[in-house]
Amino acid sequence: MNIRDLAYFVKLTEIKNFSQVAQYFHVSQPTITFALQRLEKELDATLLIRHRAHGDLLITPSGQQLLVHATNIVNEDRLLRQELQNQKQEKLLLGLPPIIENTYFPKIAKQLKAANLLSRLQTLEEGSMTTLEALQAGTIDLALLGSVAPLNDPNLETVIFDQRPFAIYVARTHPLAKQPEFTLRI
Repeated sequence: MNIRDLAYFVKLTEIKNFSQVAQYFHVSQPTITFALQRLEKELDATLLIRHRAHGDLLITPSGQQLLVHATNIVNEDRLLRQELQNQKQEKLLLGLPPIIENTYFPKIAKQLKAANLLSRLQTLEEGSMTTLEALQAGTIDLALLGSVAPLNDPNLETVIFDQRPFAIYVARTHPLAKQPEFTLRI
């Protein structure tokens, strides 16, 4: 099975247009058609049904099943290539949201410098959500994140290195100011 064929298939299920998928990958439209035919032949299953009159492209149950696995395979392939490229650069890409960068990074920077690792770091300085998305997409290697709830992502390994209570400040006239306590639901 060809990973490129799987990538074409995944994109085809998103865009649902052979010509646009071909444009996206800078290949000819027949390349996409032949890739789909190779997958269908190899898997002995119809993956997509084209309704040329309506211009629809329907994903069959077999196609849905392949899509689940193909998406994972294509993502893993992309992550592998990114990690190998990062290894060549001998850089570690670290995500640092601004508050974390200002609060915690100075404390660990001394240890990184002592271990001669500080010069190998390249940082992404974005908000926590953007940093988490970059980590999940594999565009950064690791991140220091703040969160009010545990990160439950089976593809990420998390280590809690600090826990602190936090306060919410409201005006004296705000309805929450009159309550002795309340619960945040996340």
